[in-house]
Amino acid sequence: MKRVCIIGISGKLGQYMTEHVLARGYEVMGVCRPESIFKLNRFGDRITVFPGRTNDRTVVKRAVAGCDGVLTVLV
Repeated sequence: MKRVCIIGISGKLGQYMTEHVLARGYEVMGVCRPESIFKLNRFGDRITVFPGRTNDRTVVKRAVAGCDGVLTVLV
């Protein structure tokens, strides 16, 4: 299975992209602020979230490990 990481997954565009990526059969990883994780509850266990700041290199490095693509949605 192909794996995609979405940096900024909890925003409107990030969630929209998540829906489309999941619909195409990809495994989804995402990075978002810890206080925004609740926005992703509707995806349940279909995604893996790495809580942290999107400019935290350690968090991003863990999230993108093994991914085939990275989508960045930061405002």
